[in-house]
Amino acid sequence: MTLLDDVNELLKQNIGDSARLEHIKSSIEDNKPLYDSDKNYLKELSKKLETTENTSETSDDNPYVNPKTNDEPEPKNLGVEEKLKIAEEKIDKLTHDAKNQEEIEYRKNYYKSEGTTLVLAVVLGILGINGVGHIYVGKIGKGVWILIGSLILLAIGIATVVFMVGYALIFVYILIWIWQIIDSKRICKEYNDYLRQTGKTLW
Repeated sequence: MTLLDDVNELLKQNIGDSARLEHIKSSIEDNKPLYDSDKNYLKELSKKLETTENTSETSDDNPYVNPKTNDEPEPKNLGVEEKLKIAEEKIDKLTHDAKNQEEIEYRKNYYKSEGTTLVLAVVLGILGINGVGHIYVGKIGKGVWILIGSLILLAIGIATVVFMVGYALIFVYILIWIWQIIDSKRICKEYNDYLRQTGKTLW
């Protein structure tokens, strides 16, 4: 018999407070943890149930046999304690699984893809739009400054390409393009590592 069966038997035998037993029954069915007071209450009622069953069996089988003394072990009561332990372990497991599922969903929603970060940094950078990789991983301020700065630098470089300074500015732009690719990938990895270890976002 399960712990729920024991509670149903107590209700059937009209032993204990039916309202409280119904509450305990509801908690067990909903896989909710039982209060210590409820656990102790079930243990006390199980003793009464054991006494009732022992008295009934003694009367039917042999009316001259004395009932068990309080010093003798009560297997039924020990069974209730074991069932309480099993119920607690089941609830703990369900709670743990639910918590793990929540953490997985949380990380899935906030996890940043290094592949996407690289595509944004490389491809858009070639088109003259740097800093988008930083914006994707959450470094919006830094990404906007890289975007504005690189656009201005590229525009001036193209406008002055007829002069040697134009080539120098374009070369600087290429260096910035390479740097923002490496930096955005580094930040993305740092963000994901922190999320994986703590379950929280870095910013």
